[in-house]
Amino acid sequence: MRHCSLLARPKIVPRSLLSKLQIQMGKARIPRVLLGTSPFIGAGQFGRRAAFYYNYFYENPKNIVKIIHKAVDLGVTGVQALPFRPIFGAFKGCGERTEGQINHRRHDRSRRSHE
Repeated sequence: MRHCSLLARPKIVPRSLLSKLQIQMGKARIPRVLLGTSPFIGAGQFGRRAAFYYNYFYENPKNIVKIIHKAVDLGVTGVQALPFRPIFGAFKGCGERTEGQINHRRHDRSRRSHE
């Protein structure tokens, strides 16, 4: 399998600034920068790279854990998690290293207004 350069550190935004970028919506503070999880399932929008992403991430959740740790190290505090077992397993596998550093909200459908 070829080398994956997804763990390269960007040199543009300092960690301290990244973790402070938030939007206030009512009482909630939502991070402006989220860790997306589409690559972790090999989503179709990645075209020919989708199969590589699927094999690299979905079939090997330890690689998802590496990305989560790197994102936290860079100051990312939010996740847009797709409902797939390897993704949630990877977040559980991150353990204490990310405890309290990643914001997550459960979507509660019972609060949705039915008009």
